Amino acid sequence: CSETGLKMYYPLDLASAMPVLALVGSTSHPRAVLDACAAPGGKFLVMAGVFLSDSLPATKLVAIENDAFRLSRLKQNLRLYLPKFLSKRVVVLRGDASRILGRAPDPFDAILVDAPCSSERERLLRGLGRQKDEPWREEKAKANSRRQVSLLRSALENAIGTVVYATCALSHIENDAVVQEVLDLGQRRVSRIATDRIGNISGLEIEPTAHGWRVLPDRPGNWGPLYWSTLRTV
Repeated sequence: CSETGLKMYYPLDLASAMPVLALVGSTSHPRAVLDACAAPGGKFLVMAGVFLSDSLPATKLVAIENDAFRLSRLKQNLRLYLPKFLSKRVVVLRGDASRILGRAPDPFDAILVDAPCSSERERLLRGLGRQKDEPWREEKAKANSRRQVSLLRSALENAIGTVVYATCALSHIENDAVVQEVLDLGQRRVSRIATDRIGNISGLEIEPTAHGWRVLPDRPGNWGPLYWSTLRTV
C-alpha cells in the first residue's frame, strides 16, 4: 500500500486458513489468543485480521516460535503486514511452546497448535519444482507425533476454551492418532467439537476424519493437505 507501506496480501494455501476459521467459529470475545507454533505467520495474520478487529479491542495475541530462523521470518512478516497500532497488541516469544505454557501466569481463551510435522504440502511443492526430498519415513512420523502430543497436551492444560490442533501431514500417525492419545490420557476433561464451524467454501472439499477434518490435494482446487481437530476444555 502506498499510504502505509504495508503489503496488501499474503499468499496462503486456502486450506491453511481452515484451522483459524475453526478457532474463530468456536471462540467468542477472547481475552488472550495463542498461536503456539506461529512461524512463518500466515495463519497468525488471519488470526490478527479477526481477533485484532475494532469489535474486539481488548483481545491480545501471543505468538510462540522455537526456531530462530523461522522466528525471524515471523517478525519480518508482522512488520510487513501489521499496522503499528495493531502490533502493540501482539506479543512474540521465542521458545518451546510446551515449556512456555507451563510458566504462563494465565490461561488462554483460544489456542492454535499448528504443529511441526512431516509437511507433505512442502514435499508436494518441492516435487512440482523437481527438487529432491528425503522419502517419508514412519519412524520420523512417530517421532513427530511424540512432540505433537506434548504440544497439544500443554495447550489443553493452559486453555479455558477452544484448542485447534492442525498439521499439513497426511498420515493418521500425526493427525487423528495424536488427538486420540491426548484424549486417552484424560488429564483434563476435553470434548471434541463435532462440526467444523466453517460451512461450505467454494472450491474446497472438506472431509471428516475420526477426530477432525481434512483437505486433500487430489480433490478439486488442489488445496492442502491440511488436517485439523477442534477441541474444547470443559
